[in-house]
Amino acid sequence: ASHWRDGETLWRYAISVVPDNHIAYSNLGDSLLKKNRFDEAIAAYEQALGNEQSSDVAENGLGSAFAQTGQTEAAILHYQKAIALRPEDPEYHNNYGIVLCEKGSLDDGIAQYRRALELRPDRADLHNAETEFNLASALLRQNRIDEAITHFRQSLAIQPNDPDTHDNL
Repeated sequence: ASHWRDGETLWRYAISVVPDNHIAYSNLGDSLLKKNRFDEAIAAYEQALGNEQSSDVAENGLGSAFAQTGQTEAAILHYQKAIALRPEDPEYHNNYGIVLCEKGSLDDGIAQYRRALELRPDRADLHNAETEFNLASALLRQNRIDEAITHFRQSLAIQPNDPDTHDNL
């Protein structure tokens, strides 16, 4: 039972049992990323890719870790790889849109947000609230106020108590 104390201990144990388990390394990276242990997360994701050269989960995780540490170009590269491996995953498009907008490539970021929303038709999905908010924020930065308001409202329809969305309206 000590192996299941938390996600990190579980995945470290799994790796000790099966050292070339790319899924365990990717999941360990996810656990470490949630704890803001970015360097360790990057190492775990890189190990996952060392064991399996094409893991969309590890590529997305690396993108997130690099984005969190301000390494925008590396984040962009890994999000592009994740999308190339699994283009139908809306989370990857949303994440890619975030770093593109942070870099100042608003049109490209907006296109990624729109693609994420197309891929997730369930309008009530909480992830859609985040993507709608991100899209609205990017549109606002372009002074496309009416469009931004529409997307902030769509975000609120999913998450009516979100203070950030209320502040932007």
